[in-house]
Amino acid sequence: RGFDSLEMLIARSRFLETAFGAAFRNMLKEFKELHQSPVDFILQQEVGGYLSYEALSNFRAVLIFPQDLGLHKFTEHYAMGMPIWIPRREWVYRLQMFVPWGMVSYSGSYRHPGAIDEEDGAWWKPPRDAAPGDDPPSLAFPPYFNSQTAPYQLTKTAYWYEFGEFVSYPALQEFGSIPELIESVNTADLKKIAGRMRQFRAELWRTTRAVYAAAASELAGVKVAMMAAED
Repeated sequence: RGFDSLEMLIARSRFLETAFGAAFRNMLKEFKELHQSPVDFILQQEVGGYLSYEALSNFRAVLIFPQDLGLHKFTEHYAMGMPIWIPRREWVYRLQMFVPWGMVSYSGSYRHPGAIDEEDGAWWKPPRDAAPGDDPPSLAFPPYFNSQTAPYQLTKTAYWYEFGEFVSYPALQEFGSIPELIESVNTADLKKIAGRMRQFRAELWRTTRAVYAAAASELAGVKVAMMAAED
């Protein structure tokens, strides 16, 4: 709906309230003027109050900082088919140092949990799909750790980020610098991006519905069996 809009929303984030967030806002303003970008970047925190879904849909796209492994704002924007920009992994790892994650992902990837490859020992590779009959190995790192320690827990951060929805959901647009963000949001095929997002959401809904239907059927069967036993 907002593909022709010249306004990109920057979603609320605790990161923007830090000194580093203030530096990001200033640099974004300077690079926008330098590159003469027609797209304006609107900070949701400066709009005041909460925006309705209708108001959100009027924006060209949204920039979301992964300040946790699971964010409601992410799933809502994704369900709307609104193109989403996120920082690349290197940015996210640094971001986590200043805005620590509060939980593990509740809607991320359920692929093979062993990120350490037995062949080359590469801890940074994404979790692979489990082969049929595979026994899942124990997790390489526990899910809870203090990121605000020295030295920084980079390995643990990188490991757990691969399980998050920011990795498992397709069609997300990553940027490694502010100039790259500005260029890509001006030139990207937004309709194609949104179409892939809607396709994935439809697939996800069909899968989720089947899982819940099977669970409900099993629970109903247990209830019937208990009632029969009581009789």
